[in-house]
Amino acid sequence: MKKVLFATTALVFSAGFAAAEVSISGYGRFGASYDSSADDNDSQKSTSWIEQRLRLNIDALTTTDGGVEFGGRIRLQFDDGNDSTGTAPALLYVSYGGLRVEVGNANTAFDSDPLAQNSEIGLTERSFGDPRSAFLSYNTYAYDTDNRTGIYAQYSIAGFTARGSYVDPDQKSDDQPLNEDGIGLVSEKSVSFSYETGPLTISAAGNWDSAGIKKNNVWFIGGLYQFTDQFSAGLNYIDEGYEGWNKEGDLGKTVVVYGTYAIDAVALHAYIANNDADDNKSDTTYGLGADYDLGGGTKLLGSIERGYGSKSSDKDEETIAQFGVKFNF
Repeated sequence: MKKVLFATTALVFSAGFAAAEVSISGYGRFGASYDSSADDNDSQKSTSWIEQRLRLNIDALTTTDGGVEFGGRIRLQFDDGNDSTGTAPALLYVSYGGLRVEVGNANTAFDSDPLAQNSEIGLTERSFGDPRSAFLSYNTYAYDTDNRTGIYAQYSIAGFTARGSYVDPDQKSDDQPLNEDGIGLVSEKSVSFSYETGPLTISAAGNWDSAGIKKNNVWFIGGLYQFTDQFSAGLNYIDEGYEGWNKEGDLGKTVVVYGTYAIDAVALHAYIANNDADDNKSDTTYGLGADYDLGGGTKLLGSIERGYGSKSSDKDEETIAQFGVKFNF
């Protein structure tokens, strides 16, 4: 992603620091979006066909004479339907060689896995082959009432990367609420391992007490192979967690096959996913997407997907279609 450096904020120290800089990066997207599962009411109609987002990542970085990097990030973001632009809590980090450690509004190992969400397509980068389970990640908006904090570590060497994270979702009280079954808001623990060699990438990840729900455990394994310069395909398996705090609503197991074929400025994407949760109307979903590279970090994107649906709803399996433009800066 191209970064814009503000010269007025770049500082150079004669001793102790080699250089420091503040930069802004991000992206914008806008277009049309249709979701057949949306409620048929006037307020929903006013926004259901519109998709827009502007994201600004404000990064500060300084490097010591010894080559150690210290930095931080704050994110500003507006999405369609929001009342105002949101501000993310701060992420702070230190990095040296292949090691990076983050604190505060840190990333998480499961969310940072390179393949777990690799079947995503379309303007909003979504997929029914994504993990259905809730899990913590870098928080784009302000915390609600939980005042969470986390720590994330990543080490890379010779194609191998190991990640680990620990997030305490409630810093305000030592007495985290648990129900009679001992299920409630607890700390989430996550690990991820990936290895890339030539055209092959493999990864595995696990989440314990996912999203702060006690005993809500999720794990993933996947692989991606680049068959030619134009064609790649992957296979993911996810053992999902639960939908409710009382381990109600088992989200089943998800298998997704996905691929991309690119030629010149055009890329075609497709996936087929299967999930065996009891509430599904259909266990099989699919998605088709295409994008056209306009240059300068700008793409036209379109996609159509059919979802699982729910036996508890009188609606058919959802259909989601999107078309729009995304530009990176």
